Amino acid sequence: MLEVGDLLMCNNEHYTTKIHIFGKSETQQIRRQSKDFADCIFPKIEPKIRRLVGAFDEARYSQQTYSLIFSYLLDNYIWEDEFLSSPRSCENHGTWSGAYWAMFESRNHDKIGTNGYGPVKQNWTDNLGYWMSMTKIITFAREVAANGGKRIVKQEFIDAVAGWGLTDENSNILIPVIYRNNNDKIDLLCRDITTDLSHAVKKHCISWGKAHNIASQQLSQVIFYHEVMWDLLDILESKGIISMPAILKGEEVGKEHFGDICFIVLDSAAE
Repeated sequence: MLEVGDLLMCNNEHYTTKIHIFGKSETQQIRRQSKDFADCIFPKIEPKIRRLVGAFDEARYSQQTYSLIFSYLLDNYIWEDEFLSSPRSCENHGTWSGAYWAMFESRNHDKIGTNGYGPVKQNWTDNLGYWMSMTKIITFAREVAANGGKRIVKQEFIDAVAGWGLTDENSNILIPVIYRNNNDKIDLLCRDITTDLSHAVKKHCISWGKAHNIASQQLSQVIFYHEVMWDLLDILESKGIISMPAILKGEEVGKEHFGDICFIVLDSAAE
């Protein structure tokens, strides 16, 4: 299976991996390099990030600011061809397209990620104690897509998500509805920040990829930015610009706070 997936190759019964595996010393080196890069780029983007946080507050999205900065700005907006190519479109391996690599060890950081259900995005950590069933959240996502982010009207969909902090008693959506490519204040700030980040990453990776024997520029950018992203998150948290909500820390705050880590993204360009 690994051979078919183009992850291993065999030569005279000797198997060799075809993906990049970074050993202990190289992993440590890469993380020093990514931290230095993040420390260097952050002063340039900090004023814009602070204005973005202010724009979220103005839009009454303050409860979801952490998830919007991590899951939307740092881990979503940047993965477009005009910025950085998506990891999923990096390389063609016959049966799949994407990027594979392995670092020697995980970072000393909470494991954080984003699940996408069509237009509905959910931030998560390993400590999260409240998980809406897949059936319910997909049902909600389908109705959101059909209604274009407007009020939920069908009772079965209202009942499915009742009590989870996604809608109020009048079926109005409570979580942020972000319109990408509509050129509002939030979108323009996200675009400006991402442009600064992606340009700097691309320039840096011209030499960085070669130094780490990564032939593909796209792959080197994906690997390096995945390290930089965590360093930027550390800086944002250390400066108090964002703070992880209690629900992501595993605190028993009640499922109604599930909405604190969810948001909706609709692409105005696709309309």
